[in-house]
Amino acid sequence: MKEQKKKIFTWRINLFIFLIFSLGCIFGVAISGIQIPSLEGYLMSKATTITTNSYQEIEADPSCYATSPNATCSDVDYGNATSPNATSDDARDDFILLTQLTAENTSAQAGQRIYLHCYTYGNCLNGATLTFYNNNIGLGFTSQLEFEGDTTFITIPEETVPATYDFSSIILNATSYGSGTFTKMYGANDIENKLSITVEKNESIKDIELKKIDFEKDEIAIGENLGVILQTDVEVSSAKFTFKNTQTEQLVTAYMKKDGGKDYISFASSTKEGTYELTKLVLSNSNSTTIYSKDEDQSSIAYNFDNKIKVNSGDNTTLEYNNEEITSDDVTEIATSNNVQRVIINADTKSVISEDIFNAVKGKTIELIINYKGNQFIFIGQEITTTKDIDVSIKSYSLVSRFDEIKNFVGENGVVVNFASNGNLPSKARIKIKQTSEMKTVLGSNSIYVYYYDDLTQKFEEVVNNLVADSDGYYTFSVTHNSKFLFTTEKLDDSLLQETEDENVVSFLMSNKVYLILIILALVLIVVVIVIIIVYNKKKKEVTNTPVAPKKEDYLTDKKIEEIKTEEVNEDSKDTQKEELQENNEDKKEE
Repeated sequence: MKEQKKKIFTWRINLFIFLIFSLGCIFGVAISGIQIPSLEGYLMSKATTITTNSYQEIEADPSCYATSPNATCSDVDYGNATSPNATSDDARDDFILLTQLTAENTSAQAGQRIYLHCYTYGNCLNGATLTFYNNNIGLGFTSQLEFEGDTTFITIPEETVPATYDFSSIILNATSYGSGTFTKMYGANDIENKLSITVEKNESIKDIELKKIDFEKDEIAIGENLGVILQTDVEVSSAKFTFKNTQTEQLVTAYMKKDGGKDYISFASSTKEGTYELTKLVLSNSNSTTIYSKDEDQSSIAYNFDNKIKVNSGDNTTLEYNNEEITSDDVTEIATSNNVQRVIINADTKSVISEDIFNAVKGKTIELIINYKGNQFIFIGQEITTTKDIDVSIKSYSLVSRFDEIKNFVGENGVVVNFASNGNLPSKARIKIKQTSEMKTVLGSNSIYVYYYDDLTQKFEEVVNNLVADSDGYYTFSVTHNSKFLFTTEKLDDSLLQETEDENVVSFLMSNKVYLILIILALVLIVVVIVIIIVYNKKKKEVTNTPVAPKKEDYLTDKKIEEIKTEEVNEDSKDTQKEELQENNEDKKEE
């Protein structure tokens, strides 16, 4: 009995060890993605005070730009000082600290560099954009942060108007520890040193000549399109109109767009009814920006505008805003309006779109259209899965006119369309790229191929083929992330292409499904073991309570015993009979 109990005890101990081992393996796999830097990031994000001087000695490590996230290295190009508003599965896993952002030189001409000192600590970043703004002229510029070795810089866009610009924001895009990317935007109040950049005048840049400006009618309702008749000596990519209310002197702005081959403007939803006169016109192309104004100043050319427009209330199913003028009340209006079908954001002057806009339309049947210098980003509210700050600035150039590493692979046959470093977008976006005069020269009216260029693998991935510009001169295709794209009339050789992945397929190991399946398997294993134990105990109990039948050997033994007893009795009877017989014989003899 003791031996049997010992076997049962040993069996249960082994089963217990097996269960602990299995659960330990599952737990180890589950936490394998929660790295030490992730825990460190969580703790740092909970810290109430982080001093800049703590990390100023961290050196630049360009390898961060090319590898998976590493919280122990610093990338001089990009930084982030607070917990991220992330597209990752768990924002606590990601952190990045901006420890220093200063300028080495504060003045340059358009097209020249401003050298910066930027130190960071945390996740490695995919890109960043700095925005500068001048409130007096209502203009600004954005530029991507770049580096060469240990040197970090931005390039002032060639079309920037000579003036002094104050730092407005920096938007950063980083690779998450999970899947996707996260972004973080700093405002002017979030950095210790106030940066200002002076753009010097370049005498070799020719002003855009304004020959004529007029409108198709002199009365319009908010939400309607007002046709524009604009004549200049060169093609313009952007035109910004400033109107002043003749009674209240309220200033409103309107941006020129194109529809059905015609140029038009429309007024923002916040515009009050009244009569407005045109006071300023800002014209831009890829080379320069020229300002015409009734009130001449250092940055503008005097022009005697004679245009007045009467504005009436109108359609409230379409809301339109100028990005530099959006307030929290406007965001609330978008989020709470029940009959809004379309939201239009004009971002020519300020290209960084706040995540608040995406939060306001997320999950709704609202079409979000973002205009930037003739180009468009189009999102559908119901398709937005995550929200983040993004920069919608776009630059395009031919491989003939500018050097790009892509030229090493495809020569000069093509146009590069370079988006800001946003990484993954909040959702799939329909992109409409305005065909510039340079594109017309290089691509003509032929159908084209669009390729995404991966600068890490130096390979291309086909996005769309046989793409033709529509009647308004737009190339339209869909993307899920912002990167560098090549437009070309020739199909690339297969040796230049990388293997493509279905955009709907997510890495199994990088998704949460693997953890869910492991947990389910663990539960199934535990249930199976419990069932085995229950069945074993039940059978054991049944055996214990069942009467035990005598063994065959035991039965035969008893029978023999009875026979022996019977024989012994018979022998005793025989002996007794024999004695009695002898006694009888002796008695007869005596007689």
